[in-house]
Amino acid sequence: MFAAIQAEQPAPGLSLQTENLGLQMGGVRILDDVSLSVGRGELVALIGPNGAGKTSLLNVVTGLVRPSRGRVLLDGLDATGWSPHRRVRAGLARTFQTSSLFATLTVRENVRLAVEARLGGTFRMWRPAGSVGEASEGADRLLQLVGLSDRAKAPAGHLSHGEKRQLELALVLAGRPGLLLLDEPMAGLNAGEVPRLAEVIRSLPKDWGATVLMVEHHLPVVMDLAHRVAVMHHGTLLAIGQPEQVIAEERVQVAYLGEPL
Repeated sequence: MFAAIQAEQPAPGLSLQTENLGLQMGGVRILDDVSLSVGRGELVALIGPNGAGKTSLLNVVTGLVRPSRGRVLLDGLDATGWSPHRRVRAGLARTFQTSSLFATLTVRENVRLAVEARLGGTFRMWRPAGSVGEASEGADRLLQLVGLSDRAKAPAGHLSHGEKRQLELALVLAGRPGLLLLDEPMAGLNAGEVPRLAEVIRSLPKDWGATVLMVEHHLPVVMDLAHRVAVMHHGTLLAIGQPEQVIAEERVQVAYLGEPL
């Protein structure tokens, strides 16, 4: 079980809206007229077969790729021309399919550095003792939230794949984001690790007030966690709605599974 820890002054949930997004690369249509809204504090799962455009949509939302047309709105503000760094400052954070950690540092040191960055730390050897204490306390709270308190002194490189995904979530939460984009958080996890990480993700809207857009292929997790499910196919938004209703649609079953159930 994970401790239900109220986030320390988290950023308020950040709404996301895409309007008629289109993306072409080398003459190939990647995204076509994608309009999607995710409300504050909502957890929306984005599903679809490989090559449907899910990760490309995340890349456009984060500013890594500029759309060929359409807009990205964060809390109603047109962020289409914003740099990725500006979007982060506005409250957007993202995890990737491959974790990026300081492998030789301990789990606690990884999170403490992330908290120090949010506090304005410079990573200098000599810094005010108060800031070090605040960062350490913040790191301990985050490790408790994601269920890694007992691994705090372990080198990050020694963690299992699932534990690394938990640590990655602690790192992004250190910045108190209002909008989290999760790119296949369950990828590569074993059967025992999936429920643990799922409970952490479930806590994000409830305990942090964060808005979550999650790309995921693990349908049982999607059905259990998502408030709504959006289905992409060939770069278009095929359907969006309550999980049971969307999965029951024949066109979704054909697109996702190749045939109706």
